[in-house]
Amino acid sequence: MAYDLNDLVTTKQLGNAAQRAHDEAKNLQEQIKNKLTGVYKAKGSLAPAGLVSSLLIPANEGFVYNITGDFTTTADFIEGAGKKHTAGTNVAIIEAVAPVYTASTDTTVNAGKTYYAYRNNGYSVVVPAGNENPSEEGWFEMATPGVYKFDVHAGDISNLQVLAVPTASGNLALLDATGQVTDSTVAIAEDEEVAEMLDEIYGA
Repeated sequence: MAYDLNDLVTTKQLGNAAQRAHDEAKNLQEQIKNKLTGVYKAKGSLAPAGLVSSLLIPANEGFVYNITGDFTTTADFIEGAGKKHTAGTNVAIIEAVAPVYTASTDTTVNAGKTYYAYRNNGYSVVVPAGNENPSEEGWFEMATPGVYKFDVHAGDISNLQVLAVPTASGNLALLDATGQVTDSTVAIAEDEEVAEMLDEIYGA
């Protein structure tokens, strides 16, 4: 049986293209996972009564809770008060208003204050040794604290879908005009599977 060299070259090129597409999809999936890890942390279920102001602190920024009952938003929500939501809604804690810093005018360290230095595009707490001049050091003070609120929309990960990556490099995940996967060998994770995946990544 004779083989057409052109056909063999074309097949190899298609195979290489499929491998590259597969690798790029895997890389993109990893980037998405890293972004999610840095922004949101799934913290499991929470009853509506648990949506209290004491949760709204810097240490909890990015925490996402799945609310187990129907609830109505309060002034602690970025959406404002009076919005009704059903059980199963996800809520995140976000920084709604960034804190305001002003340059310190202290000539000596005031033990009753917290000082900040502007480093790496952000403010970091500094621990004075006690003999510095804050104004000469270029330190800052927090003039207005940041405001943290609950955000229903930022926390809505119920429809999060995992990027479709074929198990075999030769099978490309093709999408139709509506964004649905047309390759029957590729499956999109269900909501329950995504929730389980997030629990494994972030811990409950």
